[in-house]
Amino acid sequence: MKRPEVPATQPTESAVQYSSMLRPFYFAGAKHLTGGAPHSNPQIRSHIAFQKAPRSLLGLLVMSLALLTQLQLQPVHASSWASRCQEPGNLVQTHEVRLQGYIAKVSDGDTIHFMVDSLAALAQAPSAPCLDSSAGQSGVDIQSARRLKVRMTGIDTPELHLPVPGGVASQGYWAEAAQVRLAALLPINSRAELIDYGKDHYGRTLGRVLSNGRDVHLTLLKEGLAALYLICTGASCNEEFYKNQRVEQYARACQYAVDHQVGIFSERGGLDELPFEFRLRKQNRIADKWVGNLKTKQLHAPEDYKQVPVCDRIFFPAKDEAIALGYTPAS
Repeated sequence: MKRPEVPATQPTESAVQYSSMLRPFYFAGAKHLTGGAPHSNPQIRSHIAFQKAPRSLLGLLVMSLALLTQLQLQPVHASSWASRCQEPGNLVQTHEVRLQGYIAKVSDGDTIHFMVDSLAALAQAPSAPCLDSSAGQSGVDIQSARRLKVRMTGIDTPELHLPVPGGVASQGYWAEAAQVRLAALLPINSRAELIDYGKDHYGRTLGRVLSNGRDVHLTLLKEGLAALYLICTGASCNEEFYKNQRVEQYARACQYAVDHQVGIFSERGGLDELPFEFRLRKQNRIADKWVGNLKTKQLHAPEDYKQVPVCDRIFFPAKDEAIALGYTPAS
């Protein structure tokens, strides 16, 4: 019996884009089904794949698994990321890029490992892997590319394993408490959303983490397990910074913990020094960031950071960045 002819229709733009995205994997499937190199003619390639494709539900499942196998093993080449390549330490983010994925590890109170679902989405994010042009045809393992080490922005939790001369240092109880609480908020393998702001000079992704739409950073601040820690630098240091980083909400949550003397701000049993002060002392460094007062818009020299209350601080690596944002040097 002759099949009825189906009128030809013009594909939509989204359909064309989707088809283009899947084409490499479809041809990989065609190669798998034909048992050799795909035919040079793409129409014949598609026809062979269709004719040999199994029609049963089980067969379709097998074909899908074959395509997924191709997806997992296919290397990502430097050319795939060239247009979005970003060197660590340069924040280029001017709008939010949201990545979906799951939690792979909770390192401490403000650092996690996040597995991104979509490589296509990651390629458009500031944290897309940056490959040297000399890499040639060498690829990046997909699993490695999808795993991002994330330093949660806007907060600073007690140090759990700070590298110091001769070993590591910890702030003890509160460092452990912050990690335990974050692990409860973001269980391993749980779904989460990452708002990607680029990478720092350590190569870590800087971002905000949401769980079921809930801002985990706010929770840690309000419960006194984190101090406010805003760093404004690079192209992202503009008026949009306050909105993107939820500055007002974070400052208010921090002040709540201070006023109620909870967590690290407890009158008895709290921290003797803030996490960044602990890092400076243990690593024999001096304060090097200018400190702005969110309320007064006054700017203080790095060594005068204590002139600004902890929940009103915003740090600037460069003085000019603070002045450009409307801060005035204190007399």
